[in-house]
Amino acid sequence: MTLDRTIAPALHWEKKIALPPCLTKQEKGIPFTFFLDSDSAVLGLRLIFPRIDAVGRNQLVGRAAMEMLLRGSKTKTEEELFYALEVLGVRVHTSANVDYNEVSLRTSIRNLDAALALLHEILFTPRMAQDDLTQWIEESKTDFAINLEDPAYLAARAFRQSLYGKEHFYGELIQPELYESLTLDQVLHYWQENIVKNSPAVIVTGGLEKEQEADLIATLTSWGFTKNEASLHYGVLHPETGIVRSTVPSGTQVSMYMGCLLPRHPFEGEYDLRIAIALLGGVFSSRLMQNLREDKGYTYGIHSKMAFLYDTGRISIRTNVGNPYAAKAIEEIRNELCRMVTNPASEQELDVLRGQLFGDAMQALDGVWNASATMFIYAAPIEAWYEKTRKRIEAISRVDADAIVAIAQKWLQPERFLLSVAGQEEVVNTLQWPLPHP
Repeated sequence: MTLDRTIAPALHWEKKIALPPCLTKQEKGIPFTFFLDSDSAVLGLRLIFPRIDAVGRNQLVGRAAMEMLLRGSKTKTEEELFYALEVLGVRVHTSANVDYNEVSLRTSIRNLDAALALLHEILFTPRMAQDDLTQWIEESKTDFAINLEDPAYLAARAFRQSLYGKEHFYGELIQPELYESLTLDQVLHYWQENIVKNSPAVIVTGGLEKEQEADLIATLTSWGFTKNEASLHYGVLHPETGIVRSTVPSGTQVSMYMGCLLPRHPFEGEYDLRIAIALLGGVFSSRLMQNLREDKGYTYGIHSKMAFLYDTGRISIRTNVGNPYAAKAIEEIRNELCRMVTNPASEQELDVLRGQLFGDAMQALDGVWNASATMFIYAAPIEAWYEKTRKRIEAISRVDADAIVAIAQKWLQPERFLLSVAGQEEVVNTLQWPLPHP
């Protein structure tokens, strides 16, 4: 049987997608959001710490500090800590994201108390030793050197700096010399400022009884988190347009990142623009996929999306294209952007698009685990989460061809876009952007 992607799936738009029940509480300055399922024997915690940082600081400090949390504690070596977690079946993950730091934990309900004790040890009494930092630096330097030979990494790296500008936190890039200047004192200061003296938002997912819920809140609030009045200083956005080129000695493909800035979320027309971006390249039946993959065979895949960080948003398009077809692919991307602002979608296009987007929405909200993953990173009031989710679903139901063209005329004009390409020098130096309208 051959799958016909031109036929819309049999979904019934008239049936509203049910949003999962959840609740929020504020205790001692900590916002808690609960996505509970009494049938689940597993509990998940996400502790979201707003990042305290600034333009000009060593970009490696945050990554090193969050990684070092899992390299042992005052009473346990890294191996002993790993073993203690493993015996309980507990999973702990740490990350330094661009706007926030996150510590997540997943455990069985029956091991919750022991898991929380280990989590407290990880957060408040990490080992933070020079030999661990030295090892992390050497490992990271090796990974960084490998990445600098990857065209996809280089294209994304140059895209980021050119889109946001060197004077903005999002536009700062890791440089080799930063590894040499990274010190343990910097890491310790970052940990104190961002974890010990900072207050997280907490997202709780899974099975808890009412009395367990109260006990969990009491435990976490007893840890002494205090609201840090400092914040992340983002700097000034200086977006570029045109083309930026990165080169590698050899390779058979050109990696491409293209995009433009958007206002901070939310803004007028945002939800209609999401539909337009999906039509352009956000689903398998999108215009870019049908043109560059299905029709021309220039690429295995091409994708467009909208993404929001705290200080701004962006539209991005990314793909990898064989060297002989790079210039032609850029031309076809330009053509599809122009089509978005001039050619309304057909009823068949809209039917298939709605089907795919409704399917994605239902999957994202299927159960408390999936739904909690969609929670806004700063743990916005639950009413705001419901409202945002409802608006996205409503936009899928009501969007029409004229609305897509109207929003595309505002945001998808080709001249607004920056193009970053990476590949062989003799190939990428021949590529141009912007191109004249067809």
